[in-house]
Amino acid sequence: MRPIVGLLALALAIGCQPPALNVGLAPVPPPAQIEATREAQSRVLPIPIATVFPRVVGVLLDLGYQVRFANRDLGQVNIFKTWQDGTWSDTPRYSMEATLFFQPEGPGATRVRAAATGRREQVLGESYSLSVSEPQALAPDQCQRLLEILEQRLVPAPPGQP
Repeated sequence: MRPIVGLLALALAIGCQPPALNVGLAPVPPPAQIEATREAQSRVLPIPIATVFPRVVGVLLDLGYQVRFANRDLGQVNIFKTWQDGTWSDTPRYSMEATLFFQPEGPGATRVRAAATGRREQVLGESYSLSVSEPQALAPDQCQRLLEILEQRLVPAPPGQP
């Protein structure tokens, strides 16, 4: 063991360095696409953030989400949910994880932005092998559906409406 440590120390002393780690980066989308995605994954709620944050955790729990993290100062909530699709014979199981970001958008409004991923798990055949998909970003329309439900639950109905 000592000769290996000695050789390693000698190699480092004379300037030998291990090869640099080259981590490839995903291609960066054009600015117009980034802005379109940002707008599709966000919504402005017509209520102040001081009203949103005390209620949002209860609303998410009522919708069946597990709240993993919530911080009023950061304006951030992380949620998780799993469910099964009983319409399929092999009953695949789905899961979704999302982080919701809340920030003031003027005196009486709050912008909420959702960053969500989902995956599908399915038992295949009689061998009960499990097929699990990699988490994938949810489509903008799926994020909009989550934000729409949040708005319906968080924003009080106008006077005279049930």
